[in-house]
Amino acid sequence: MAASNELAPGRLADVVRVLVVDDHRTIAELLGAMIRSQPDLDCVANVYSADDAEAYVNSAELPPDVAIVDVDMPGRDGLALASALSESNPHMRVVIMTSHATPEIFARATAAGAAAFIPKESALEDILDAVRFSRRGSMWAPTELLQTLGQTQAAAASTGNDSGLTKRELEVLTLLAEGFSVQQISRRLGLSVHTTRGYVKTLLVKLEAHSQLEAVLVAARRGLIASVS
Repeated sequence: MAASNELAPGRLADVVRVLVVDDHRTIAELLGAMIRSQPDLDCVANVYSADDAEAYVNSAELPPDVAIVDVDMPGRDGLALASALSESNPHMRVVIMTSHATPEIFARATAAGAAAFIPKESALEDILDAVRFSRRGSMWAPTELLQTLGQTQAAAASTGNDSGLTKRELEVLTLLAEGFSVQQISRRLGLSVHTTRGYVKTLLVKLEAHSQLEAVLVAARRGLIASVS
């Protein structure tokens, strides 16, 4: 495990602390180096197993803000780790990274409390964006994956009246799916942050979801979202 608790010269004081968890050392180290090259991000540790990652997070004086976790690791996999980290560190966001970006694994990732889900073959810039989005309280998932879950323009139109959601709730839901934060949605729709949070809570109840990411997954399956960018 390679770790650092020191802020590199020239970095922002509010830099996002990132933990990279991947048993492939070369991938972990390359990703860590890329994160350290960003002025607003810092890789505080590269960890090569789920057990070591949980031990590091629980013993760290200053826990990471975001953990990038690979699904496929020997022993306990990344989804089990994501669930453990989400339960013990509710303020830390987990970005799930996988070589098998299937709807089934996506569903398991949302159930484990992941704030973002990204294929391992994604461009490095997309991975960095997933970290930033998740830290701001937004969700991130690949457009292509959501599209495979049955979201189409026709389905969105045909379910507009029987979805159980109001027009405003559908607007908020669509913006969540596009990666906007609650604050950004508030500005875009001309609502107070308090009102927008109320809509999000209502969406979670109506869609029987435990997180914004899971709500988008459920909505995509039901064809409630016309497009996701």
